[in-house]
Amino acid sequence: MTKAVAICGLALLGAWAALAAEPWTLERALRQALADNPDARLAQHRLAAAQAGLDQANAAFWPRLQFQSSYAGSDNPMQAFGSILNQRAYNYGSPPDFNDLPAVDNLNVRGLATVPLYAGGRTTAARHAA
Repeated sequence: MTKAVAICGLALLGAWAALAAEPWTLERALRQALADNPDARLAQHRLAAAQAGLDQANAAFWPRLQFQSSYAGSDNPMQAFGSILNQRAYNYGSPPDFNDLPAVDNLNVRGLATVPLYAGGRTTAARHAA
C-alpha cells in the first residue's frame, strides 16, 4: 500500500515538474507581471475613480427629478382645523363645532423636475476639471 502511494506521489511530482518546466514566453511573463503588480492594480483603480468623477460631472447637465410625500392624520381640534384650512375644505356657511372636529387625514404628494439652463459656466468647468 505504501509503495503504491509513493509511486503515485512520484508520478504527481514528475507531472508538476513537467508543468513547472514549461518555457516562459514574453506574453506569459507580461501577463503574470501585470496580474501581480500592485502599481498596475492601483492605476486601474485610479482610472475607474477618474471615470466615475467624469460621469458625475456629466450628470450635472441632465434634468433632475424629485418626488416627495408626507402624511399627517390627527383628531386634535387645533391641528384638524389647520388641516381643513390647508385643504381648503372649510365650509363658510355652517360653522363647525371647533371642539368636536372629525379626524382629518392630510396626504401631500409632490413632484419636481429641474433642468439646468445656465449656471455661469460652473458645470462646464466641473466637467473640464474632472
